[in-house]
Amino acid sequence: MKESHYKTLVGLFGLASIVVLGILLLLFGGDQSLFSTTYNLNVLFAGGITGVQAGQSVTVNGVRVGQTRKVEFWDAGHVESGVRVIIGVDSGFDIPEGATVSVASSIMGFGKPAIMINVAGLSEARPLPRDGSAVIHGAMVKLVDQVLPPDMQETLVGSFAGIKSLADSLKPVASSLDAMLQQRDIQSVDAEQAIANISTLVQRFDRVLKNLNGIVGEPKNAENLSATLANARVMSERGIQMMEKLDRLGEAGIAVTGDATGLIRDLRGSVDTLSSVLTELNKTAAAMNDTKGSVGLMLNDNRLYEELILTTRRMSAVLEEMRAAIEIFNRDGIKVKL
Repeated sequence: MKESHYKTLVGLFGLASIVVLGILLLLFGGDQSLFSTTYNLNVLFAGGITGVQAGQSVTVNGVRVGQTRKVEFWDAGHVESGVRVIIGVDSGFDIPEGATVSVASSIMGFGKPAIMINVAGLSEARPLPRDGSAVIHGAMVKLVDQVLPPDMQETLVGSFAGIKSLADSLKPVASSLDAMLQQRDIQSVDAEQAIANISTLVQRFDRVLKNLNGIVGEPKNAENLSATLANARVMSERGIQMMEKLDRLGEAGIAVTGDATGLIRDLRGSVDTLSSVLTELNKTAAAMNDTKGSVGLMLNDNRLYEELILTTRRMSAVLEEMRAAIEIFNRDGIKVKL
């Protein structure tokens, strides 16, 4: 094969490759308007825009609906008027009135920003005209809004405000604490030239510990302390023995108390019986003192008393006579005993 023919084939193959590559770019990553009709939509970015160029995809709820066609000043004579971004929207999609556009820059700082048309809550709105006169507003999404939702930002702002308020409230406390922890001399405090604080308290406590260490470290004091502890141990042991004796005495006291309880119970019964006897004797004495009864008449009749005395005298005389008769019988040899 001739060299010229070889070069021609290579050139045709390269040209075909470029054409195929261009078609693939148009179909999968570039302008799809080659095979579909579009209409223009004007977006006003009053605060300017960053990172947006022609040929970037535009989405609605994550679905591609068109691409940017042109980025320019809204009024070239007044650059402060904002930036116009012309979006070519595929004719198969209607954008409702009230829609807005947001541009979110890449958080990592590289790559193209995402361009999104916001249509939330506009299901009942009329579609924008397709004659290229429709204008909607756009804005750049702050980086902080991409990282934290607005409601969370409000929560954080409230939390920071509370922390600031707490810090302001703690400032007097911190000042007082600083005054309490300042290094001060005990002599100045004793002379009332300064107010005692934790520093002076620690110094006094350190002195007390040093003095106590000196007292305890003295050999004689240590010996006395050992003897005192030994005596305390002996006293403790004796106290335990005394408590055991008191415990046994308490048990004996419980038994004695039980016996005393029984004795008191028996005495109570005896007292009740004696009370009954005394009651009966009282009734008898009352009956005897009553002059209307037989016993009362007999005890209160003087004649009965006189008769008893007379009878006794007579019985004594009879006995004397009988004794005299017995003596006579005894002299006569008749043994009679009275």
